[in-house]
Amino acid sequence: MSASLPIEILKKYKGNFTKFFETGTSTGDSTQTALDAGFEEIFTVEFYKPTYEKALKKFEFNEKVHVYHSESVGCLKAVLPFIEDGIVFFLDAHASCDQKCTPMLEELDSIKGHKFPIVVMIDDMRLLGLQTWKKVTIPILLDKLKEVNPNFEIVFEDNQHGVKGDLLVAFDPAVN
Repeated sequence: MSASLPIEILKKYKGNFTKFFETGTSTGDSTQTALDAGFEEIFTVEFYKPTYEKALKKFEFNEKVHVYHSESVGCLKAVLPFIEDGIVFFLDAHASCDQKCTPMLEELDSIKGHKFPIVVMIDDMRLLGLQTWKKVTIPILLDKLKEVNPNFEIVFEDNQHGVKGDLLVAFDPAVN
């Protein structure tokens, strides 16, 4: 499995959350990880149409998984008003630089108004401030996360590939 999201980490921060929202479906491995971790409803959005079609086919018979073909920010804005409880976000939409290389700051702006408890996980911290991600640095990202929830505790976990501290997790200790 090529998912960057280790099931142990996802379970560690899942708590009582039953919903999972992933931006950047890719091959659907993180979607499968969320299913394996016991989430009851999973939302995943993929911009690149051929990849979206593969994910749609992969999960077409699973009623727990909703696969969207869209850019992530618009999808978050469209779906979040209908979610009336807490949710775990895995922000992993990036790489296609014909659009924005990483929409994570805009994604966080879309999440900011959600009225229920959340956990935010973001992969690829090693890329922040470099090359096409040069406009998003760790300090900028941490400031944005504090806008989303000033009570967030932020930790850096190892990803599934063993990259040390490459997976940021923001959670409210009063909720988790």
